[in-house]
Amino acid sequence: FNFTCSNNDKTISAVKQKINVVWKSSTELGVGLATDGNTVFVVGKYKPAGNMNSAGYFEKNVLPKTE
Repeated sequence: FNFTCSNNDKTISAVKQKINVVWKSSTELGVGLATDGNTVFVVGKYKPAGNMNSAGYFEKNVLPKTE
């Protein structure tokens, strides 16, 4: 994750959708699945929740890329 990326709302929103997958402090995942007959809906809930907006949380929970 590039911690110096622009503060563009579209960029931040797109990134937040994916960060929970790699959030270091999250230790549990619940997944729900439903359908209306045409569309399948999948929801994931993480515990503890990620994407906390307090100072330092991203740096502590989204680790740098490794080679």
